[in-house]
Amino acid sequence: MTGWFIYAEDLLSESFAKGMVAELGFEIAFSKFVGGWSHLKGNFDKYRNLAAKGNKVLILTDLDQRDCAPSLLREWSQGLGIPQGLVLRVCVHEIESWLMADRDAFAEFLGFSTTNLPLYPDAERDPKRYLFTTIASKSRRREIKAGILPRSGSHVGPEYNSLMINFLKTDFRMDVARKHSPSLERALAALSRCHRA
Repeated sequence: MTGWFIYAEDLLSESFAKGMVAELGFEIAFSKFVGGWSHLKGNFDKYRNLAAKGNKVLILTDLDQRDCAPSLLREWSQGLGIPQGLVLRVCVHEIESWLMADRDAFAEFLGFSTTNLPLYPDAERDPKRYLFTTIASKSRRREIKAGILPRSGSHVGPEYNSLMINFLKTDFRMDVARKHSPSLERALAALSRCHRA
């Protein structure tokens, strides 16, 4: 069976998607972050055609402030349906909420108590802003504050991606996080079903 083609909004989401595929023991044929939601949506027909040719394709995007994942899926498919080999999954609400779902490891990484992270990360409407606010007021680690918190004119800190990706690769536990994030659990289940179809 061929490996998965992965497309994601940004570098962190791409790394997470690769981790999902690896967690399930599947191979990766190709991966790319495209630089935003609009680029993913704009290339959706290309991804659909790739899957229609018998390839396995994973697209990972954020829900952000949109209403719900099913409405986003309907909008992207435009009534044309989604080929069997294509998995379009939506982080509820952002990739950071899935990272928060491994509460103990993430709190340790950020340098504050687990009680500062939400019990239900999928319910957090703006997890990145929540994260920034909590780090600014609670973190005991100067390198985390300096690297992750945004500076003037930037939406993330200068080491945001490298620090988050390092956490994802070294300490994040997918098997723990999926128990605390229903949207992550659904995404992994969809990948597994598609792979075996």
